[in-house]
Amino acid sequence: MRFIFAACLILFTALLLKGQESYYGVIDTTGATIVPFIYDGMSSPSHGLIVASKDRYSGILNTKGEVVVPFSPGSISSYDNGMARYTVHSVGCGYLDSLGEMVVPVAYDRCEPFFDSLAWVANMVDGKLRYGVINRRGKQIIPFRYDQAGHHIAMDGFYKVKLNGKYGLIDRKGNVIAEPIYQRMGHFSEGKLQVMKGGRYGFIDRTGAEVIPFIYPWAGYFNNGQSYTRNGQAIHFINHQGDTIFDATGLNLSSVFGEDGLARVERNEQIGYMNRAGEMVVPLHYRVVDPLRNGLRRVVLGSRVGLVNEDWEIVIPVEYESLRADDDGLIFATKDGMSGVINERQEVLIPFEFDYVEGFREDQDFTLAKRGRTFGVIDRTGKTLVPFEYKRVSQIAFPFGLCPFEKDDKLGFLNLQGEVMIPFEFEQARPFTKEGIAICKKVVTD
Repeated sequence: MRFIFAACLILFTALLLKGQESYYGVIDTTGATIVPFIYDGMSSPSHGLIVASKDRYSGILNTKGEVVVPFSPGSISSYDNGMARYTVHSVGCGYLDSLGEMVVPVAYDRCEPFFDSLAWVANMVDGKLRYGVINRRGKQIIPFRYDQAGHHIAMDGFYKVKLNGKYGLIDRKGNVIAEPIYQRMGHFSEGKLQVMKGGRYGFIDRTGAEVIPFIYPWAGYFNNGQSYTRNGQAIHFINHQGDTIFDATGLNLSSVFGEDGLARVERNEQIGYMNRAGEMVVPLHYRVVDPLRNGLRRVVLGSRVGLVNEDWEIVIPVEYESLRADDDGLIFATKDGMSGVINERQEVLIPFEFDYVEGFREDQDFTLAKRGRTFGVIDRTGKTLVPFEYKRVSQIAFPFGLCPFEKDDKLGFLNLQGEVMIPFEFEQARPFTKEGIAICKKVVTD
């Protein structure tokens, strides 16, 4: 009998949900539908264009919902630097520009995002997938030669490339700066590139010249004119010429000397700081010490947190459960399980009556806060602007005076006075864009 009841309940639920599907569409700041809720997926607008998918077809719409690129079996990525990748399964890939025009035809086996007017693409060459570089017109800039797409982040305008398992360095025109002979290649720091050859680390410069010999089992990136090197038990700090400027062997140093002339010492789970003369300027004491920010360091002793200044004088006693100092001199603190905001004089600016306070973003006089199990919005005095009735929102911002909030598993839009401006009817709701539109998803009944 129970089995029959359960089967009937499942059948009833299925019939109830039949014909109900969730689809994406676009609304304006009044809540009016601009693009109908008929799409399976939508990207955020870029250059006034939205990449949309429907029934496994992809196309491009403008912000009025007009079709700019007809829907076809190919897939379209979101835009990167004004270019979108267009891929046809089992055929290849190419690129669409910000007008939706196919400016680079489907002629490649792999297509990477554009960055600064260039993109890495790949084709089969002699039975192997090889990468090269094209520009926005599809002109080949670097021939199809390399094992994988080049890496440009923190490479001083060059590409790190890989050929036959070894790394080299080329410029944006494909000129070889350093032949691919290195086992490993890091990134540039203070004009020096960390590389490994023969199982040892050394450095090359921007011309590809080997300027520090390959003699170190480990050599760290340069910081404040120093690299931390290790060779067995020996630890030396070297300068840009490769000369040893400090012998740190046996001193338990975990950093080079900073601008303040101090290096971090770690011993027995305690942290202190030493000067170049080997003197302990800051005794071993704290469990955690964060980098200096806005003249303050966060320090941890046991399970409690405090703040010290540049001279290591205590500004906020080590008695809080958490502390975060922002650029405006506000200190977000938690004590006895409750959160509030204080200043460096320990004056309470926002009372300790919240379970969580997010933090004020630049040019915003409001922030998200939590009380109990629900979220609301408060101002810089702790006054409630949006009542504590909602689930957390992913981004607290009010473009066009509206922000999406969630309540009872539905999303709607509120203003900063907490008034519901667009009803709670969406499964998903993204913030309004500069075009004054928001991409949302809701249940549509046939």
